[in-house]
Amino acid sequence: HDANDLAEYLLPSYFEYSQKSKHYQDRFYFYQWVFVIGAFLTTVAVAIATLLYIPPNLSIAATAAAEQSQNLNTVNWQQVFSIVTAIIGTITTIYTALSNRHEPQKRWGKTRRLTEELRMHYFTYLSHLPPYDTPDRLQILRENVINIRVKEQENV
Repeated sequence: HDANDLAEYLLPSYFEYSQKSKHYQDRFYFYQWVFVIGAFLTTVAVAIATLLYIPPNLSIAATAAAEQSQNLNTVNWQQVFSIVTAIIGTITTIYTALSNRHEPQKRWGKTRRLTEELRMHYFTYLSHLPPYDTPDRLQILRENVINIRVKEQENV
């Protein structure tokens, strides 16, 4: 009889919070990987662009020789890597802003805590320990599950 009560009143909320927790955990780790990889690629692109930089104060003879050695079909790789740096940096910044705005780590922690609180109530109910050691224990279980659901709505 206890298992049926739990399956009806507690387990749906438990599985919902467990799934939300997993979702926010995955989202948090995704944002962290984007940040780490984006920061690394930005650093690499900036280093390459810096290495390819040709200072403008070359002598006139060296400049003329450099211009003659380049034809119109060559690519200015320094400019290409500068643009790549800007693009990667922008994408990384956007994902970092999204991470800060959506607060996946905070939501992950909150839903995980609520899931574990429901788990505690599950085993306490099965063990007939306080507050579930009275005749109105099913009503107490319902109230506790509702209170936990209200906690989720606070500071979302």
